[in-house]
Amino acid sequence: MLGWQEDSQKGLRIVVLKNVFEPSQDLETLKKEILREAEENIGKVERVRVFQDHPEGVVELKFHKPSAAERCVEVMNGRFYSGKKLECFFWDGKTDYRKVISTQNTQET
Repeated sequence: MLGWQEDSQKGLRIVVLKNVFEPSQDLETLKKEILREAEENIGKVERVRVFQDHPEGVVELKFHKPSAAERCVEVMNGRFYSGKKLECFFWDGKTDYRKVISTQNTQET
């Protein structure tokens, strides 16, 4: 019981990927591709969420182990996918990517 544990459940397990897709893409196929790629090369994924309405093409991955999430950030950050440079980082625990902030000025004067 007092031995070293490889993974503590207290580690960060949720990773955010930006610039993954354009809204016109087949997002269900994209979700399957990301899941397959992550599980084959990084580690077991508990959940993949595609925020289809987000203008920055955001996908969230929740890994089974914190070590897999760390590996994902190492491998995916700065990688090119479909001609775009990915941003990959740990979720801050606050940002709600379901809420889309419009960059257009909707206020009339």
